[in-house]
Formats: sequence, structure tokens, C-alpha cells
Amino acid sequence: MRIRLSGPLLLIYLVSSFASVNAMAVGDELTFEDKPLDERIIHPEWFKLSFLELHDDLQDAIADGKRGLIIYFGQQDCPYCQAHLKNSWGRDDIVRYTRKHFDVIAIDVRGDRPVTDLDGIINSEKKFSALHKTNFTPSFLFIDETGKIALKLSGYHPPYQFQAALEFVADQHYRKESFRDYLARADAAFAHGSEGLNQDETFSKPPFALDRSHFPASTPLLVMFEQSKCHACDVLHAGPLQDRAIRRKLKKLEVVQLDMW
Repeated sequence: MRIRLSGPLLLIYLVSSFASVNAMAVGDELTFEDKPLDERIIHPEWFKLSFLELHDDLQDAIADGKRGLIIYFGQQDCPYCQAHLKNSWGRDDIVRYTRKHFDVIAIDVRGDRPVTDLDGIINSEKKFSALHKTNFTPSFLFIDETGKIALKLSGYHPPYQFQAALEFVADQHYRKESFRDYLARADAAFAHGSEGLNQDETFSKPPFALDRSHFPASTPLLVMFEQSKCHACDVLHAGPLQDRAIRRKLKKLEVVQLDMW
């Protein structure tokens, strides 16, 4: 969130941490061919080039100011892995957020490369994968800066949920609540996970006169920039914006909601 004050004008940018011009161009996130692929998957070039010595990888991530590691378990012919790489890690906004907070290390669940885990124990990729019960691909282990597993995701998750998972760990919500509870905090939102924006009776109706230098007004202006399919936006509307004290203060403002795209 960024806040800027200028005279009677108050601008609050209430957008998800995931923002890019490509954010909405993802196609159908839940419809894809689930038969084994004919061509091998090529991982993104921004994945960490790792010797699979996880303790060293974690130290590198911490030294770079990141929250930790994401261990990505996949298969070369896995259609669900391909769907994840296209729908989530194919979006510039999610890639940018992922790279800011995590290093990503790829593990082939059928592979034979040696993996040295955080306790110094060496296993093959397939043995390491079996130990972590990653029988569904893709699967993800989020490792925090202390070496603990902050979150495990099994199977394909659409971008809305994967965005939430990234925020859940990066913002350290896992220290005080479960991922299920974190997701549920958005359930009461009007546009929960949908293509539309959350509506509110306190919001002004268009057309909007945002230029207060030409259209002076005695009421301060609050402009909220949001996007659809945004868990952070849904949490805002389902939680803080339902607080009675906050709603009383909102009634003293002119509130304009804009779709950032």
C-alpha cells in the first residue's frame, strides 16, 4: 500500500502486491488438457541454478534479503506443472513478487540428482520427494529463514490461491494462523475470487471529478485502486472495511474505487 497526502486530496493505493500490465491476461486458469505432455517442460530461466545443497541455498536467499526458499516439485511431462508455469509463474506480477521474496529451486520427483537437505542428509531427488510426500505435482515447500516449513502446497492451485500463498509466507501470516484460515478471511467479500471488484454502498458512483484543483470540494477524496481476483483486496473488504468505526470515518470522505487495469 502506498499513501500520498496532498492538500484535501488523499490517495490510497489499495492494490495487491502483484501488479503488472499482464496481470489479467491469463486465459482460463482451470481448464487445460491433463494428459501427459509430449514435450518436456522447460523451467523459467530465473529459477535458482542450484547444486541442491539446501542449507547453502537458504543462506544465499537470506543474504539477498529474501524470506526463504520455495522448493518446487515437478515432473517433465506433468500437465498440471505446465499449467502452473503458464497461469501463475507466467504472469509478470507473480514472478516479480516471487523473486523479490524467495529463491525457487526445482526438484524432479523422478530425478536422481543428490539433494543435501537442511540437516545435511543426502538423498536422491525422488527419495527426497517421497520423504516430503509430494506425490501430487506440482507441489511446493515454502522454507522460511529459520529453515522451517512455513507452508506446503500439494497439487495445482489457480493464481488467486497461489498469490495468497506467497503473501501468506512473505508477510509471515503463517506464524499466527493457518493458510486455510487466511484464505477464509476473504470469503465474506462480495467479489470473492471473481472477475469483478468488490462493491460498497459508501463508494461514489461515476462520473468522477478527481481533479480537485478544477473541481474544489470540502470533502476529502479517497481513491482506491484495486483489481479483480485479488485476495488482499477481498480481505480488505471482508474485514477492515466492515468495521463500524472505519465505516463511520468513510462516510466523511468521498470514496472512489477504480480498477487499476
